Amino acid sequence: ERRFNPALQFRDRGRFVDFLMEGVPPKPPSFDTIVAKNRGLVPLASAKPRPFTAKEAAAAVAGGACMVDLRDPATFGEGHAPGAINVWIDGPQFAERVSWFVPAGAPVLLVPEGPSDVDRATPALARVGVDDVQGFLQWGMVGWRSEGLRVETVPQISVHDLEQWLDEGREVEVIDVREPAEWMEGH
Repeated sequence: ERRFNPALQFRDRGRFVDFLMEGVPPKPPSFDTIVAKNRGLVPLASAKPRPFTAKEAAAAVAGGACMVDLRDPATFGEGHAPGAINVWIDGPQFAERVSWFVPAGAPVLLVPEGPSDVDRATPALARVGVDDVQGFLQWGMVGWRSEGLRVETVPQISVHDLEQWLDEGREVEVIDVREPAEWMEGH
């Protein structure tokens, strides 16, 4: 082992730890809660999320609930509830990413794209300590719009458009929100 295991080639403790931790994503803010739940020190909330009308959802958000929009980023960009957090359910590390953005103790409402999204999201979120999923927007953004509630948009551009803007000298602020390991692979 000492001769062939790369981790055992280091004599310095700091370099050994750095080697082992390379590529490990940062610890989410809810990490201590996750550990406590896994140890059985904190009870798991397991109520099944219920459908919310658009008006009920808007009232819940006004009361401190966090709305997590599960739709793909392009669809989210076309129109979403103000203040909603977009984490695509089919994106990498879905639950871990949500755990970074949902405030501790906040009830959660989901905005699904398809009928199975709530059933897939709820247990995944519970595994990372986000288990107070109270409900979901029953008719999605169709219901939100039909109630006349305010909708926000985020225009989308391709990386090719961004490259052209930068080449043209446009004043553009680029904020890379990928994981540190992704940034290290290229930026």
